[in-house]
Amino acid sequence: MNILLRSSSFIMPKNNAWHKLQKNRKLFFSEYGDVYSYKKIKHSPDCEIFVLFLKDIIDYFLNDFLEQKKEKNKIKKIINLLKQQISLKKKTNFIICLSEHYYINITNLSKHTSYIKNISKFFFDELYILSKSNPNLFIVNIDDIFANHGYKKCFDQRNFFSIRCRLSLYGLEVLSENLNNLVSRIYNSSKKVLLLDCDNTIWGGVLGEDGMQNLLIGQDGVGLAYLEFQKAIKKLKEKGILIALLSKNNENDVKNLLKKHKSMILKNEDISSFKINWLEKSQNIKQLSKDLFLGMDSFVFWDDNPIERG
Repeated sequence: MNILLRSSSFIMPKNNAWHKLQKNRKLFFSEYGDVYSYKKIKHSPDCEIFVLFLKDIIDYFLNDFLEQKKEKNKIKKIINLLKQQISLKKKTNFIICLSEHYYINITNLSKHTSYIKNISKFFFDELYILSKSNPNLFIVNIDDIFANHGYKKCFDQRNFFSIRCRLSLYGLEVLSENLNNLVSRIYNSSKKVLLLDCDNTIWGGVLGEDGMQNLLIGQDGVGLAYLEFQKAIKKLKEKGILIALLSKNNENDVKNLLKKHKSMILKNEDISSFKINWLEKSQNIKQLSKDLFLGMDSFVFWDDNPIERG
């Protein structure tokens, strides 16, 4: 698989941070700052990734409204170039990573939004409009990713002024890891079934020992954590993921709990398959694979017990 990586900033092509994205793939880098032209490369890319920093594209220090309109035209130019390339390369996947990260003046923002925010919103809106009609286009707000790790750790002003790289080495590693996850998700088949243990997994406590009324589910603290977990599972179910319960328990007790416990989000009708018995869970998973005519790589197994996971 060939990946072409373009960026508006220098992103250290030879750095070890890119090894995760390079694993089992051939990674090519465009020339520094080349996000506009489309020169032919030796190998036709299966995936083109654009890492764009708004600071590289627009003037951050404008105040005049008419001048700001000129900056927005730069965004339109990029959008039009993308449209052309996407229409020409139907079999190529495009990933657009965009960052608007800049110094925030809290006093100014307390009265009005910055024009940078407006341009960033315009850019994302145009990209998402384009993605609706092009299933091979994927949009990533990399500021959301960096926020989880800390902007101060991911961005490096010293790197920018010395080698024109806006990111720290840590930031490059974070970007590479997340791009690797996204590329893997795009090109590999998605998981279809979520296999769930019951005791101390979707509720707190052991049903057979504690009884229905003494389980932790829906209360404050730990019980609330199990409730939130069930909400997340329910959302996956609504997106088409099959839910199966895989537990060493009494099946009638579990079904009765799902039916009668007022705090349970998951109900019997949400469960596609019950494998609740005293057999080895690995044996139940193999049988479920045959029942559903799905390969083992279609399953995700969630269990609190590391021995069962092993």
